[in-house]
Amino acid sequence: MIKNFPTESGIYKMKDASGEIIYIGKAKNLKQRLKSYFSLKTDLKTKILVSKIESIEYIVTRNEQEALILENQLIKKNQPKYNINLKDDKNYPYIKIETKKNFPAIVITRQKIEDGNLYFGPYPSIGSTKNLKKILYDLFPLKDCKQAIKPNAKKYKKCLKYDMHKCLGPCLNQDIKKDYDEQVQALICFLKGHKQKVLAILKTKMQQAALEKKYELAIVWRDQIQKIKALFESTQFVDLDTKNNFHIWAMSENEDYYYVLSQEIVQGKLISQKGVYKEKKEVSLKNFLEQAILTFYNDKKLPDKIITDSSLASLMQDLLTPYFKNISKKIKTPQKGDKKKLLNLAETNTYLGLNKLWIEKKTKQLTTPIKILKSLKQKLNLVKLPKKIIGFDVSHLSGEGVTGSAVYFENGKPQKKLYRHFLVKSVKNNDPQAMYEIVLRRLDNCLKEKNTLPNLLLIDGGSGQLTGALTAVKSLLLEKKVQVIALAKKEEKIFIENKKQALVLDRKGAELKLLQQIRNEAHRFAKKLQTKQRNDLWQKSILKNIKGIGPKRLNSLYITYKNIADIAKIKVEDLAKVDKMGKKIANSILERIKCAK
Repeated sequence: MIKNFPTESGIYKMKDASGEIIYIGKAKNLKQRLKSYFSLKTDLKTKILVSKIESIEYIVTRNEQEALILENQLIKKNQPKYNINLKDDKNYPYIKIETKKNFPAIVITRQKIEDGNLYFGPYPSIGSTKNLKKILYDLFPLKDCKQAIKPNAKKYKKCLKYDMHKCLGPCLNQDIKKDYDEQVQALICFLKGHKQKVLAILKTKMQQAALEKKYELAIVWRDQIQKIKALFESTQFVDLDTKNNFHIWAMSENEDYYYVLSQEIVQGKLISQKGVYKEKKEVSLKNFLEQAILTFYNDKKLPDKIITDSSLASLMQDLLTPYFKNISKKIKTPQKGDKKKLLNLAETNTYLGLNKLWIEKKTKQLTTPIKILKSLKQKLNLVKLPKKIIGFDVSHLSGEGVTGSAVYFENGKPQKKLYRHFLVKSVKNNDPQAMYEIVLRRLDNCLKEKNTLPNLLLIDGGSGQLTGALTAVKSLLLEKKVQVIALAKKEEKIFIENKKQALVLDRKGAELKLLQQIRNEAHRFAKKLQTKQRNDLWQKSILKNIKGIGPKRLNSLYITYKNIADIAKIKVEDLAKVDKMGKKIANSILERIKCAK
């Protein structure tokens, strides 16, 4: 799923089986970030989240700052249940402007209270908020030190930030309060989104300072203007300073599919993205677009504007004219400017969306059960296509309570009605012999049952278990009809008759994954019976009613020692170490065994 994701920055939306968005995040590299969720080193919260994920959608942005803005917008709109820290406003970090102070500073806080100061936010994370604070101080030369400034106080020494024009220096000259307050107002204006107004104010200040021959101050305003313009360039795509609501439409196609995408811009902010696709062999381009349009605008009012390219505009105009008046005035095809950049970004998302879809569809075609089985036949050099596979496993408690399992797979899918359990009573502590018995019994049943004889046996184990299974097959004269392989857990090596070296398949390949699935299912099914055996042993055990000995501790004893007789030979100090039971319980066990003799 993740390998087909782009490496660009953007946001991702994780959905559960019902289609509900359960988590929204941002990433500098979408593929790398999403890959980290499926790492073995994740915490419990992440593992729970991953277990609920059914699908992941993404929106590519031009940079990480843009992704941050979009993430914040979508979290507030959708309130995903696993964005715990982001749903609850009291956990959000805020930017506080200390307007109650004579020379206000910028502060990060998690508490928004009615104290006369100004608060902006909340923001998605403390890290992003610290980054924003740094940017703001870089843009606006305000005081960011803890130095208290009192009226009529003595002057302080110059600091490095003052020399670098990153602070107006109210501690050196309190007469600059007017300039300082203007900077604070520009900062507030900036945080409210009135960016052009801020630039106009700063331009006037720069020109005024130049006229008054305050060239150093004019340089401060000039640098500030350049920094803000640079910031606009990197963030304006998803945070346009506009009151208009509009949609952006983009389309891509390849030899197999049409793919169209619609982005919704509300009050200058990208709040949603929807994509639909169709196979070309099923529908014409015109019919596909008509279906997409009716899907998006069913019982909905059209936005103020629809932004798209010229080729799509003419088709949309023809299709929408019967339903909406004056549609030609709403459809725009920008050739430059912000909306053109937005359209380019939408086209990038469309191309990536189509590419992801195409790869997923092709991969799915290549990994159908029959395709996998054909590949498995080739790689294992099998005589017949392994349409019917039985997986075998042996389980026991240190030689006691030996059980076996046989799970049945047909065309790569489990057939649970044909699963079988076996109690092995003929041998103890001999896995190859136990494997011989359960394979013999299951194949004998298959010969009596109609159409259940397998093409391939998959044995959980190594060469020893393989030998046991082969002996059973040959004793029934089935060696020409049934082939046998063994799959060892540790290194995932495949043992085959008459081959000196074990075969190793690609760990990421579908062939090995199918064999692992069958092997693991056989192990699970064997353990199911083993659990019942353990419970039976517990019920029958002479240690049953000893205080401090429950099923867990008794199981530890069964694993550590072969039988009751072996436990009786153990020193009390050694027995006390089993499951940390202590000398008191160990003495009780030995006394009970002694009395039972």
